[in-house]
Amino acid sequence: MYYAYKKIKSHYKRKAEREGSPGVTDPDEDRSRQDPDDEEQMEADGDPLYTGKPRDPANGRSKKRAWMALLITGFALAVDFTMAMMSIQAFYYSLRGPQNLFGLTFGAYDLGALITAPILGYLSDRFHVFKILFATCLVINALGNLIYAFTFLGGPWYMMLIARLVAGVGAGALGLGASYCSQTTTVDQRQRRLVTYRTSQSVARMVGPFIGYIFLGLPQVNSSSSTALKVFNWYTIPGWVAFVVVAALSGLFWWMFVDPTVENEHVVRRVEQAGEATPERRREFYSFCGIWMGLVFFATMLQFGYYSNLFAVFAGQYHAINDQYDQWKVFLGIAGGACAASVTYRVGVKALPRIFDERYVAMATSWLFMGAVLLVIPYGGATSVPVEATFYASTAMFGLGVVMFGPSVEIILSKKVTQYQDVVGDNIAKILGVFYMAHASGRFAGPLILAAVTFIATPSGQTHYCANGYGTDSSGNPICLGDTDTSCAIFPDIYYVEGCVLKNAQPVYAVWAGVAGLLATAYTVTIWTWWSYDVGVVVVAGEDEPPLGEKAD
Repeated sequence: MYYAYKKIKSHYKRKAEREGSPGVTDPDEDRSRQDPDDEEQMEADGDPLYTGKPRDPANGRSKKRAWMALLITGFALAVDFTMAMMSIQAFYYSLRGPQNLFGLTFGAYDLGALITAPILGYLSDRFHVFKILFATCLVINALGNLIYAFTFLGGPWYMMLIARLVAGVGAGALGLGASYCSQTTTVDQRQRRLVTYRTSQSVARMVGPFIGYIFLGLPQVNSSSSTALKVFNWYTIPGWVAFVVVAALSGLFWWMFVDPTVENEHVVRRVEQAGEATPERRREFYSFCGIWMGLVFFATMLQFGYYSNLFAVFAGQYHAINDQYDQWKVFLGIAGGACAASVTYRVGVKALPRIFDERYVAMATSWLFMGAVLLVIPYGGATSVPVEATFYASTAMFGLGVVMFGPSVEIILSKKVTQYQDVVGDNIAKILGVFYMAHASGRFAGPLILAAVTFIATPSGQTHYCANGYGTDSSGNPICLGDTDTSCAIFPDIYYVEGCVLKNAQPVYAVWAGVAGLLATAYTVTIWTWWSYDVGVVVVAGEDEPPLGEKAD
């Protein structure tokens, strides 16, 4: 700390000498002339604790580098989560994994994140560090992806489950990003910063599957393929790409990121209330948090249950996929909606901040998801084949809504944490860690539930069924014999879906839409009930007499 102080003092002296100014050259002297109770003067004088902008240019550059490192690695971890989305369900079926356990396998990623999120939140609050925690998690995530890359060669379906669990443990670091933003930005800066951080991850989750487009031309793999093709193929390539990218970013992150401290002018002054929190304020805050975390859990559960099951819907109900070369169709609508939402939200927050207030956005997009689910219900019955346009419209609405919804609900929570700083104290990372746990729990529960009750099968419920029995082609690869119009089987290189339905799709997706409607109503009521961000009486910690209060919007 002493050396940091000397560096800052020397910087001010050199700056004054260069400018030839007879004015103040010593920061101590400058501060001595300020009224310690005059926050407006402190902010006008550019105090980093109030403005969030370092005085020292070197500190300003290091803060920007740290933010970019967090943004880039957060994006990479989010892409990692969904990079395998285009292939994972077909991959799992081709490994003959139990269909009712696909949700567990898919959700294992978030189960791992759920385990580590509270631990990381505690360590961050206890030791005030981010760098070592985030970097360690990146290494663990890379290891999980490496295991995934060898799944086809290894053989058993549960190897995929283990790989996703390990990778998810590393992805728990994403929960630290919101805590970092809260500690290094002012209230006015925080919305844009969190919008950028979370929107980039939401977009990554929606467009991540499109990385599979690059590799769609790879030769199709099957049980008789060479060892090299079993290691490097369309199904395993997401693991290889994620391993290389995350491993490389581990080094980049370590070089670019620095932990925020007062000495390097990265942290901002927390808004504090006069005296200790009253029991009434504690009840207010914890009532809001309890309701909000519950709503986040159920919303995420519905959204990611829908998201994880798209291959089953498009193959089993729409009969629109016959092999790996058709997989690009599944995520076309989502990518378009996600990209449109990202641009619209970022531009809207800057150009029309009142209209794109996070509270309005959260309410509107919660209703949008219900509409997306309604579009994929097979209204004509279990064996009906809906028009493909309804699938594209549904997925586009989903991509648009999720990308805007996720950041909005987190911004609302972040501002509530600021509003009730007297209740929260030094537990910012813990509160946001609980939020991440609620989010991760929903991402785990949604696929687990939906995949357990809906699955690809014949109308009578038979899975991996060839109407005229199994055979082999000239290369010794398994195929369905004879007329395949009533067959329902998924092989690595060919999908027989003409005889398939998505079992229980009509009642389950109707219930899913109904719950989404109830949830949208609950969000609307909750947001209106706790609409105000009124901070109340604001003082500097340690003051005996609080000044007149200010209000933060």
